Amino acid sequence: MVGGDTAIATWKWYAIMDGALSGEISLNHFIKPDQVSSFAQDAPPIKQRKEEDWLIILREMERRQEERERQAAGREDERDRRAAAREEERDRRAAEREVERDRRAAEREEMREGQALEREERREREMFAREDRWEKEMLAREERHEREWREREERREREADARDERLFKVLETFVANK
Repeated sequence: MVGGDTAIATWKWYAIMDGALSGEISLNHFIKPDQVSSFAQDAPPIKQRKEEDWLIILREMERRQEERERQAAGREDERDRRAAAREEERDRRAAEREVERDRRAAEREEMREGQALEREERREREMFAREDRWEKEMLAREERHEREWREREERREREADARDERLFKVLETFVANK
């Protein structure tokens, strides 16, 4: 017995009250509105005032318990709301990071494509430059061969003219000596 006299122990609601005061029993499970009014009626007339006080105390304890439960539920709701907000923020940041990663990947891909195009254009320019050099070298070679051939032909013609000239002189000399 928590603290009361032995006469109260015979009261039919005593065990419930004692358990509630010691915290072993939750009042919400046992006390119903229609039972509250029967407390005072079932009690002995001498103890009625004490029972009314106990009922007031029980109601106050119940009210306080309900208030604590409401506050706990409010705190739990607030924790859930904050957790949901943190989760949304994490998701938003993850989405932003993903978008940024995709943007960077697209930029890198564009840069690679641009570099590949530049390399291809440079190769084409170099190829055209090589072809131009080759054509110029071929033209220069052909011109040099033509010039050399012309010079040889001119030299042969001069030599042939000089021979013919000597031959005519020799023939003239021979015809003049006859």
